[in-house]
Amino acid sequence: MITYLGSYTVGGLFPSLMGFVAFARAKLAGTLAGNLRLAASASLVLPQVRAAIAARLAAQMAATPPSVKVSTVANASVIASLQAQLAAYARLQPMLAQAGLDVYLYDGPADRFGSEVAGAIGGGLPGATSPSMHINSLVIATRYPAAFAALKELLS
Repeated sequence: MITYLGSYTVGGLFPSLMGFVAFARAKLAGTLAGNLRLAASASLVLPQVRAAIAARLAAQMAATPPSVKVSTVANASVIASLQAQLAAYARLQPMLAQAGLDVYLYDGPADRFGSEVAGAIGGGLPGATSPSMHINSLVIATRYPAAFAALKELLS
């Protein structure tokens, strides 16, 4: 038997993915903000600190400290990486918000699947004006009752 479950957004079909994307974006944004604050304070404080350290070391060992410059460069690299990851998650958001997925659930013998689908959508999808209107479909099938029960619970 085939049952119409309703119209969903892409993210509505995968609520855990929506939650993960929101969590990941928030986490990355927080980490990025912290690194940007560190970079801003480093650019304000480090020249004076670097000069003082350099003067002391130059007097004692005739050397300059390379670690201050390296950590600033490393932080810039981390910031760039975080910005790229945040941009990738931002590109997912409109995809997950895309609406218009009509979802059907089929539970029955394989040899009747085609006729059940034809009976359910042969006149067109809900809201469609013509049975000859072009549609796209993704079929997820399983022979395992537990997998079906989990998917059914997720979509119900």
